[in-house]
Amino acid sequence: MKHSAPQKSAADRKPRISAWVAVVFGIVTPALAVAVEATNGMWGDSFFDPIPTPLHGAAILLVPLTITLFLVAARRDVEAPGLVRGPLWGAAIGVAGWYALIFTPFIPLSLGALILYGAGLLPLSPITSFVVLVKARPEKGRRRGALWGALAALGLLSLADLPQVMSHVLLARAGSRDVSVATPALRTLRENVPDSTILAAVSRPMSMMSPVGAVVRLGWERQSAQARVTAWRATGQVPPPQWRGFLGWQGNRREFATEAQELGGEVVGSRVADLCMSSSRLSADVDAQAGIADIWWEMRFRNDSAWEPDEAEARGLVQLPPGAVVADASLWVDGTERRAVITSRGKAQEAYRQVVVVERRDPLLVTTSGPDQVQVQCFPVPGKGGTMRIALRIAARVLPTPHGPRLELPYFVERNFALCDGGEHEQEIRGLDDNVPTAVALDAARLDVPSALAEGLPVESRPSWSVDPFDAERELATTHVAHTVIPPAGIVLVVDASGATAEAKDAVAAALAAIPDGTPTMVIGASDHVVDATPGLVPLDDATRASVVAALDALPWMGGIDAVDALARASTHAQPHPGARILWLHGPQAMRSRDVGAELLPEMNGGRFVHALRIAAGVNRVATDLRGRSALSEPWAPGDTPAARADALLTTWFGTSPAPRLHIGSVRAGAQVVERVPCTLPHALAALWAHQEVASLRMPVGHATALASQYRIVTPLTGAVVLETDEDYERAGLSADGRGAPSVPEPAEWAIVVLVAGALLVAWKRRAWKRRLRSAVA
Repeated sequence: MKHSAPQKSAADRKPRISAWVAVVFGIVTPALAVAVEATNGMWGDSFFDPIPTPLHGAAILLVPLTITLFLVAARRDVEAPGLVRGPLWGAAIGVAGWYALIFTPFIPLSLGALILYGAGLLPLSPITSFVVLVKARPEKGRRRGALWGALAALGLLSLADLPQVMSHVLLARAGSRDVSVATPALRTLRENVPDSTILAAVSRPMSMMSPVGAVVRLGWERQSAQARVTAWRATGQVPPPQWRGFLGWQGNRREFATEAQELGGEVVGSRVADLCMSSSRLSADVDAQAGIADIWWEMRFRNDSAWEPDEAEARGLVQLPPGAVVADASLWVDGTERRAVITSRGKAQEAYRQVVVVERRDPLLVTTSGPDQVQVQCFPVPGKGGTMRIALRIAARVLPTPHGPRLELPYFVERNFALCDGGEHEQEIRGLDDNVPTAVALDAARLDVPSALAEGLPVESRPSWSVDPFDAERELATTHVAHTVIPPAGIVLVVDASGATAEAKDAVAAALAAIPDGTPTMVIGASDHVVDATPGLVPLDDATRASVVAALDALPWMGGIDAVDALARASTHAQPHPGARILWLHGPQAMRSRDVGAELLPEMNGGRFVHALRIAAGVNRVATDLRGRSALSEPWAPGDTPAARADALLTTWFGTSPAPRLHIGSVRAGAQVVERVPCTLPHALAALWAHQEVASLRMPVGHATALASQYRIVTPLTGAVVLETDEDYERAGLSADGRGAPSVPEPAEWAIVVLVAGALLVAWKRRAWKRRLRSAVA
């Protein structure tokens, strides 16, 4: 005879754990952990984001909700509904169990971090919630559907991770060495995956908050460097090193271990959140008859971070006018202007890093980053609306063009700060004709593109002279000399077919039109793979021009393009043709798939034969790596559009009339100066003369450094640094009065040998004299 099961009493239906324990460790602890992570992203700062999507956040909140429903049912002395006892409990225990598995290795760390703003709550809360759910589990026969609930919860977490997982898979395939695998994957990324999803896939760690994400991450982190390059090729944008969580709070600030993220480093890096330029004022005094200008560019930075200790370093790469030089720099400390000290480049960088990294106070550093480029960096821009004010003084040349004199203005090639909303940017030019406005509002967007002033400048310039303000015994005089250009024997045209250069495709047609018929010409397209638009160097004619334009139009013109392989191909074809030149029409080269080796662009006939002409704004890492080698030059050509600059450059190369150039010479003070007008900008004239002397390499390095320091100019040998206090200058071995400590050339090896030999000879003679003296006394 069967006996019916006895009816469960109210006490038997209560959870197997006390109510206050369930409330504290099953409800309060996870809710508090989520709140702490949501407000400051503390765990994401150091490890990985535990709440990468809204669905993950909802899944986490399902755990305390389920425990609350069990406690409410127990308090009312009733049995929880079947949906709660089955699928809901299974989903909650599945989420809690998976998170507990992920965070278990961090238990020892979290136990020691409990007192640090609650940082240890996050890894402990899944484990405590899992224990509470296990203790509150219903009877075995009453939790129907619990397994399906757990599987559904894990499946939804995996579904939330699916866009990022698929992006990682496609990025891995697009970075393959197998072209047949990489090309279709790259095409799929560009055409079907949003740029924001691609960038997010590599700017933050792969999510581990689902089984699928964890499995993919195991083999993904080793490929992160290549993935960033592939993401740039797919989107044309450099993946940022920071990202934000799904509610907009700042998430993982864990920066990639690159030089760009080190305080005092030599790479600009990606944009820094909340850092912006609030205002700038560019003013210039022009002496067009002398052919020079004195430019003063003042900038103000602001940090809108909500945390006052959140200090930021502002960095920017400034493109100077052709032949220009930074002749001074200033930093305002507590409202007082402090001028820069010009010293050797290494000493300036060392002084800046010492103050930034160790003492974390106000310094400014200006160093060269290649011909006509300087990097500006200052620290700290304090949070909560803190500001920093700096200024650059630039001595520039007024350049002659077929349409009259032209003054190019400096602009940013790369920067790690945005432009503040409502910021004021002004431009004022003095020394022009009365019919030209002297003060205009400068569009913030133009801070990142080339701009020039050609109106109001006198058509004819005249020789000028001035007493050297740095050396009263010297006088400086300007002359315009004719420079004859030797036409190239052939042209190899390399074209970046990237998304950034798509709007400048007419520059290719303009360049081809400016090359005379019959000139041996080869055109190479730098795309996802190298494309030869012509079969080697062939005589140029109208039919060849049309076929080249058609071949280049067939390229995708999307994403970012690495032109290293195309330049290597161009170098190979140009070498057998003495006198041939490579003209590289390039856009941004923000990342490289491989390093640029010395063998990439070998010298030809001891001259510069690779010319990089920018047709789209952006940093060029390849050109930066090749600067200083005689294989690369960055020519200047007048024009407001890429097509106009390409036409002007090639017209100059194949023209027959000599091109005028400004030369600054020095004479002994008191010498007779014939037919020269006084120069109104002696400081700029002296800076340009010193820059010309240092660039000529006619003097030893030590003397060139001393000359640049004396004339307060920033060269590849010197840097400008501003420190906050006189004590900072003393510790760095610098003078705080604005003059750099003179550089003493190191003695040559033969001099050291002579000194050592002399010292040994003196010691030997002294010992011999002592022996004779002792013998005489004895």
